[in-house]
Amino acid sequence: MMEMTPEQMAALSEQSVSEFVDRLIDLFANRYPRIKEVPRDEMRRFVREQMARAEGYGFELEPDFGAYVLTAWVLGPEFDRQYAPVQAVLNSPAYSRDEKREWLMTWTYELLAGAARAAGVEEENITPMPELKRG
Repeated sequence: MMEMTPEQMAALSEQSVSEFVDRLIDLFANRYPRIKEVPRDEMRRFVREQMARAEGYGFELEPDFGAYVLTAWVLGPEFDRQYAPVQAVLNSPAYSRDEKREWLMTWTYELLAGAARAAGVEEENITPMPELKRG
């Protein structure tokens, strides 16, 4: 049986995180072309910063990070401190990690869809949130 040193495990873990960050950026860039205008290193930094914040709310899986980072991208990096409903849900022990993720995706979509409707966008032209499945 092959044994790995702690250093090898850390390097493998970092590689997995780096690959996930790049996959997430690519997913979002395909859906939101404006992301392609941001330098790749800057986007990587943004994603990692938001992932660290998401961990503080108990998020730990790829779909969790995807939901959180996407919301931060569309609403701003401080969205978790700017919106009272978000603070209430993310800080509540009454919600599981999965419930927090689902609530966040639904809330973000409804907020954006409401703004689109108010701007006169027809319902069939409102884009749903992307599917965020495990890598």
